[in-house]
Amino acid sequence: MKPFKMAGAPSSLAEAGERPVYSMVNLNMIDMGSPIYGDVSAIFASKYIAKSTLVSPIDTGLYEMGCLDHESFAWAPPHNCSAITAFKQLGTLQYFKHLFLANKDFWNNLGVLSTAFPRLESPWGAHPVRGGSFLNYLEGALIGQLEYPAAIRFLIGAFPALFGTDLGTRLQSWARSRGWVLVWALGPNDKAIVEQTQGFDFELLTGRTDFKVNQRIIDPLVLAQTSASASLPLDRDVPDKFKQMWAEVAAVRSHKHLTNSTIARKWQETATLLPQLRVRPLMGGDCEAQLLNSECVGVTFKGSCVCYSSAEVTSSEGVVVV
Repeated sequence: MKPFKMAGAPSSLAEAGERPVYSMVNLNMIDMGSPIYGDVSAIFASKYIAKSTLVSPIDTGLYEMGCLDHESFAWAPPHNCSAITAFKQLGTLQYFKHLFLANKDFWNNLGVLSTAFPRLESPWGAHPVRGGSFLNYLEGALIGQLEYPAAIRFLIGAFPALFGTDLGTRLQSWARSRGWVLVWALGPNDKAIVEQTQGFDFELLTGRTDFKVNQRIIDPLVLAQTSASASLPLDRDVPDKFKQMWAEVAAVRSHKHLTNSTIARKWQETATLLPQLRVRPLMGGDCEAQLLNSECVGVTFKGSCVCYSSAEVTSSEGVVVV
């Protein structure tokens, strides 16, 4: 890939378009995706990334800044720069097992292998993730052509920051207009005083707190406008109950100081009132028949797969696959 004329600063959209799309491989199955980078995560469709992704054993930005430029970050967990040789240790989504060793050596034996395998045990979240491990992921560089909006499988919104807010309503509208399922996640819910994320949240990495990060619910109002609605039949009163909880959380937010304990309580009330909406990530063996022809969002707590229709819609504007 061609370097920028100025490192880290593309001079035009055309130059930026020559670079890969940054992503993380969520082997730790964190409900929010990566809460370090903001209040909304986008999960890419497998058909667009399965054969066009280069995988790095570590976050390349951290390597460049911390190992090559020798910058010091108070939030960075202990790491071993000598374990990595730039551009030498790469893999793909089909061939990446060799990257676990480099990842482990870089993170001084506390790499993603030490957390990802325990996270596979049922029930989801039985083994929590320590805050310092939120950066031990494998990085994915998407180098293929990503067609918008079809290349995005679904969105995740941070319940603590966005649920019951005007910005949350805008997120719903965006997802609805693109035919994407919207999932709400509790995430680490680590802020004593809840507010929207203004930048990177590296404070997560400095603590020794463990997080279950295993809470997701599907937005039924957005779901109804997607082809995935057929895979998750809902009781007739679900939309009204969801609107009720949205209004309750919005009312709570009118108080000057909204704490994370209050958010946790409102999440539990929402999840208890709407058990049909709770989902977990896909694991090995899940939804095998559906995945042959479609993209899936998750599995309900009753074991049903939530997946988009595999039908192709032909219009005068071309073919759209959802």
